[in-house]
Amino acid sequence: MFVACGSALGQKAMVQTPADAMYTRPGTLIPAGTHRLNFYCMGSGSPTVIMEGGFGDWSPAFSGLQQRVAAFTRVCSYDRAGFGFSDPGPMPRRFDRLAEELHTALHNGNIAGPYLLVALAFGSNPARAFADRWMPEVAGLVLISGDAPDLESTEMTDFWQRLVARQLPQVRLCRDWVAAGKAMPITPPPEYPRLNCYARVFEGLPDAQFSPALNAALEREMATKTTLWDTLISEMEEVPKGVAYLKEHRTSFGSRPVRIITANLFHDTASTPSADRLQHMRISYYEALAQSRFLDLSSNAKQIFSDTGIIVHFEKPELVVQTIREAWEQSK
Repeated sequence: MFVACGSALGQKAMVQTPADAMYTRPGTLIPAGTHRLNFYCMGSGSPTVIMEGGFGDWSPAFSGLQQRVAAFTRVCSYDRAGFGFSDPGPMPRRFDRLAEELHTALHNGNIAGPYLLVALAFGSNPARAFADRWMPEVAGLVLISGDAPDLESTEMTDFWQRLVARQLPQVRLCRDWVAAGKAMPITPPPEYPRLNCYARVFEGLPDAQFSPALNAALEREMATKTTLWDTLISEMEEVPKGVAYLKEHRTSFGSRPVRIITANLFHDTASTPSADRLQHMRISYYEALAQSRFLDLSSNAKQIFSDTGIIVHFEKPELVVQTIREAWEQSK
């Protein structure tokens, strides 16, 4: 959004920079072993809030939250290896490897703990792996529509596995198009008539939540970086091994605050077929039930229900900031 401002004396109009402009360029690149991770940190205070993106997300996912949280403490978002301005990381992209790279970068960058971990969806997996290995450095955990793959019913585990199996060939096709230097958007092939490669990240691009400049930067990255697609594919493929890791390393948070924001997975309308709505209700119920099992992680745990869709941090950012602040105050 651009706003012209000036006085009646005819001062030159000034252009207001969009709030998400910083995500269009690198922040601070910090060594994380064989590669560097890109961080955006702002504010001051302790514990430090560390923001972990979801599947196909990186730092811009927090564009509506980070400045709000910086009003009361230090907060850092970052790009996992292979995304945004971070370097590609070694394969495969396992939950525990993602956690180790984050831990290494935090220490190399002198980003002091303790850390209040805030994670979106898929990001709950490396966040929990981080807490398992370095619990003394963790002040608490906030999960926003957090994935709970190790706590799902057998029915839901099978559902998500079938979904990934259907999506992987499409993601690989997008990767091959980019590797071949084909311009995007690309006309979908007959076997995938609704395929849209830009829909594989965030909630699809362009996103109305982002400025035109940020949308353009993100679309450019999707259209030119095969390493991004390789990373997406590896994160999808490694979920079963990651689930096994989380089942084996289910670590108690003691009395540290754990907050779980649960939302609807679908945006159904009056035009949604009844059979689809019933299936969506069933899936949302089982996801909420799986997320409720996070309550066993701490004696100070709460599940907060949102009437929004899964993108709570865009639809109701004030709820997310309020939840983060409450957990932060109790974790000090």
